[in-house]
Amino acid sequence: MDDKLLSYGDCLLRVRDVALLTGPHWLNDAVMSFFFEYLRSEGAQPDEPHADRVVLVDASLSFLVANVSPNEARAVLAPLGVSRAHMALFLVRRARPRFERFSTSFDVNVRNLSDLRPTRDPGPGTRFRSAQVNDNDDVSVAGGGSHWSLLAYLRDENAFAHFDSAGGRNDAAAARLAKTLADALMDEKKSPAVTFASGRSGAPRQTNGYDCGVFALATARAARRLVAREGAGGATASRLAACVAREVTQSAAAEFRGELLRTIRALAEEMNR
Repeated sequence: MDDKLLSYGDCLLRVRDVALLTGPHWLNDAVMSFFFEYLRSEGAQPDEPHADRVVLVDASLSFLVANVSPNEARAVLAPLGVSRAHMALFLVRRARPRFERFSTSFDVNVRNLSDLRPTRDPGPGTRFRSAQVNDNDDVSVAGGGSHWSLLAYLRDENAFAHFDSAGGRNDAAAARLAKTLADALMDEKKSPAVTFASGRSGAPRQTNGYDCGVFALATARAARRLVAREGAGGATASRLAACVAREVTQSAAAEFRGELLRTIRALAEEMNR
């Protein structure tokens, strides 16, 4: 079935990918990577003079960096300018046990934007099944995993901050990525501190089993906007945590789904004219 909807930069979105935004669904790699590409390409505003000092690294590259040597990671990161940025944001993904269930299924036969309809959140405690979630825990398959979080590298503080809406569930995966990044980016005399902004430090918490991707993307947008506006002054763990706690809430996450869906619709319609 050819349900290609939008080709944007290096990303290809199909209708079945975008359908994940219509209701209580776990977001896949295609949607996550698209939003990072969108922020890189069109996210800068006139009041964001430091936008070029924020680097966004999508899930596939983050996965690669976490599973190679520091020297190889350094070669991957060099073209991105991570070592010169005030802040770099990395999507973190964790493989899930096979018994976990995250999102409801939907009709994968939808072919057009007009076929997508929002669905009602069935509330906590409801079990779902999914046609999209990959149970992968094989490092040879970069598209696997089921829980999303965000790791921020703050260059001037020589530190990392991890934002996990499930309260630290991805801490081990984030720590592994941070260790490789530290070895690849830091000079030999300084070792970065890895701070985990889970529940204790004010990281926003999801109240269901499927909004982790939405929270990670909304957190990335808030963090990018803060540093793009304020530069190095915004790229501190305390400023970042306060900003994210203030701007990324459950209601904001729900609104984010609709906003991202409308953005994709507009881009697709513009490119199909």
